[in-house]
Amino acid sequence: MRGVLSALGLAIAPERREAAASVMLETARVDAAGFGATLDSLAKRAKSHGDAVRCVWHARVRYSGQGHELDILVGPGDDGAAVEHRFRAAHQLRYGYMLERSVEIVAVRVAAFGEAVPVEFGADGEPAVELEGPSVVSLADATMVVAPGWTARTLAIGGWMVERA
Repeated sequence: MRGVLSALGLAIAPERREAAASVMLETARVDAAGFGATLDSLAKRAKSHGDAVRCVWHARVRYSGQGHELDILVGPGDDGAAVEHRFRAAHQLRYGYMLERSVEIVAVRVAAFGEAVPVEFGADGEPAVELEGPSVVSLADATMVVAPGWTARTLAIGGWMVERA
């Protein structure tokens, strides 16, 4: 059943496209206008091949000299001070301390999401299905054949209703 649910999730998940750019600037040198232009440019790249309805941006941020970064949620209108504040809070939460060092933005990325595919689920949590014959359905304990000229649909109480079209 896991494979079916994974396939269903993939089929109904919203389209997602990503774009990223290297930044390598200390937060003290990042102004809202320049940072916003970078984020807008990334969003345009990510949206250029799909029908995105929303974007989510993250910055890879670290203390200067560190060899690892944290992903920090960012957005248009943020400046270096806002990013640094969020980074220091996230670092404190994760590692239990803050350093008296400058903070740098290593890279930014955007994920542009399209619309999710609507799905109707039956009472048992399975997606509602309607088929026209000819069709074959593998069930948990049997195989159901829907002949040409017949339709089959799942029922909210479980099972299938097969009817002549």
